[in-house]
This record gives sequence, C-alpha cells and structure tokens, in this order.
Amino acid sequence: MSYENKNTPLIKDIAEKQLEQALVISDLKNDVADLKLGMHRILFLIDNDKNTGTPGLVEQVRLNRLGIEKMDRFKNELKVTIGLIGALGGVIGNLKLIIVKSFFK
Repeated sequence: MSYENKNTPLIKDIAEKQLEQALVISDLKNDVADLKLGMHRILFLIDNDKNTGTPGLVEQVRLNRLGIEKMDRFKNELKVTIGLIGALGGVIGNLKLIIVKSFFK
C-alpha cells in the first residue's frame, strides 16, 4: 500500500525549497552575527576602556593632537625667547660699545 499520490513531487519540491530558504536564512543569521561581533570589536577599539582606563583610538588621536599643539606652542615660545635673548645681547653689545667709547674720549 503506497501513500504516494500525484501531489507527492510537488510536496517534495516545496520541502526542498523551504530547506534551501532555511539554509539561506541561517547563513544570513551567521553573517549578521559576524557583523555584530566585528562592530563590537571596532567600537571597543574606538571607545575608552572604562575598566582599565586605556584610551580608545579617538582619545589617542585627541591626545596626539593636543601634544602636537603643545609642541607647536613651545616652538613658538622658544622662537620668541631666542629673539628676546638676541635683542638683549644686541643691547648689551651696544651698551658696551657706548661705555668703551665714553672711556676713550
């Protein structure tokens, strides 16, 4: 006694298509899970680690920028200081010449 009828091939086709769709959905779920894990890793690198106090990439870039700005300010202040020392040296040199000339008059 056979339970197969003329609809059996159609039922098998539908079952195979549903199985294929289930596999596609499963693959998509795995892809989404991988993307979520990747995003969590990226966010972990970008954000500061509150437990260890380790700065994230954004904070590191900000700290580097602040360090560069501080070095630029120091460089500019050093230029001004060297200019002032040079001007003071020029004034002292001129005063020495004036004093020496006044002794020999």
